[in-house]
Amino acid sequence: MFEATIEKNLAQSHVCLLVLVRIHAVSLNFRDVMIANNQYFGQVIKDCVPGCDAVGEVAAIGDGVSQWNIKDRVAPTFFLGDTGAGITAENAGTSIPSESVPTGTLLQYRVYPATSLLRVPDNLSWEEAATLPCAGTWIWILELSFKQKR
Repeated sequence: MFEATIEKNLAQSHVCLLVLVRIHAVSLNFRDVMIANNQYFGQVIKDCVPGCDAVGEVAAIGDGVSQWNIKDRVAPTFFLGDTGAGITAENAGTSIPSESVPTGTLLQYRVYPATSLLRVPDNLSWEEAATLPCAGTWIWILELSFKQKR
């Protein structure tokens, strides 16, 4: 009943290029602890919903979304504004949660831009897949650090 109401509301709202994800698993990491304790680089994020790594299934699709289907297994990217071109000055502030995006992943449902989702492999459990976003972010950070030292 609840899911049908959400799907109906999303469809009626004519929200373009947005996807409603039913969260199945969330992994917590040190960044989440720092945010919860107001110790994250001096930032205090008011009314913050913590959590940045999650996986779930597509529950509803907004107008104009063609790359996702209902029940697809997905994970959000760390920077919601990153559409695959890399981190830029414009999208660097779109990490979740942050001052510009105070809603994290410790929710039952979360709306994401369609371009900020990645497909989750079927062979991983929800819990295993929930650890991938943070691991991928650290690999990216290490890669950047290695390139800068060259």
